[in-house]
Amino acid sequence: MDGSGKLAIAQRGSRAAVGWLMLIFQKKTLYLPLLVFGAFADKAESAPIIALQFVSSNVVAGGSGNLSIRFKISNGFKIPKQPSPKIQLNSSTDLEIRGDLGLQEEGTGRDPEYFNGLKPLSVELVSSANVQRGQHWLEGKFTYFFCSDKDKYCSRSVENLRIPIEVTDRE
Repeated sequence: MDGSGKLAIAQRGSRAAVGWLMLIFQKKTLYLPLLVFGAFADKAESAPIIALQFVSSNVVAGGSGNLSIRFKISNGFKIPKQPSPKIQLNSSTDLEIRGDLGLQEEGTGRDPEYFNGLKPLSVELVSSANVQRGQHWLEGKFTYFFCSDKDKYCSRSVENLRIPIEVTDRE
């Protein structure tokens, strides 16, 4: 605060996770770290660190289909191997998930503590015989830790998943 009782806040840092509190007191300027929780975040910085792409074949009623999930790590970020990223998909009464949901590294990176990339994940979806035809949704969570190269911080992300699945008649 200056003599007039004003408080100045200057935002610095990316993703609006860290800012600076600037205090002006008796003609001296003090900068103190300030955590801001999204109050100043702009939409360009709210993109996920790992973008997911879902590709599914049509699931035949009373039969099966496949779901493939591809991962793309945003530039400037690293994904540590420990704790490992975890994807959880919830089976429903209409769709059962078969296959391993464990994530594996794609290629070898320079740093053995971080993933170079993540291999696409493929699972089988099996539908019940009496499932209604049309669009269904698989829901779940994707949990991972990430580190910023530029800003030198690490954080945890939990993203809710809602994947569209089309169930069709037998051909």
